[in-house]
Amino acid sequence: MMRGILAAAVLAVAGAATHRAEAGTALGFGFTYVFDGDLTAGVRVFSDDKPDRVALSAGMDYKFATRALRPNVGAAYLKKNYYLDLGVGYDFGTSLMDFGVGAGATANMR
Repeated sequence: MMRGILAAAVLAVAGAATHRAEAGTALGFGFTYVFDGDLTAGVRVFSDDKPDRVALSAGMDYKFATRALRPNVGAAYLKKNYYLDLGVGYDFGTSLMDFGVGAGATANMR
C-alpha cells in the first residue's frame, strides 16, 4: 500500500511539473542524508526552474548502505545553480519509508 501511495505522489509531482506552462522545470543531481544513517546519490525533477523559490520535487536515489533504489518526493529551495531539499522516500531494500535532507546541482531543462 505504501508503494502505491508513494508512486501516486511521484506521478502527481511529475504531472504538476510538466503541466505548468508559465514555468519551466529543472533537473538536479545531488546527495541526500537519510535520517536512518544512510547516504544516497540521485536525480531530481523540480516543478519550477526559477531561482530563489520553493518547488516540488520528485526523484530517484541509490542508497549506498542498503544498495537499494529510493523513489522520493519533497520540497526544494532552488538557487541559480544548486538546490536544498527535504523529502520522504521509500527504500526498496528495507521496505520502509524514510526522510532525508539533500543538496545538489541544478540545470534548466528549457
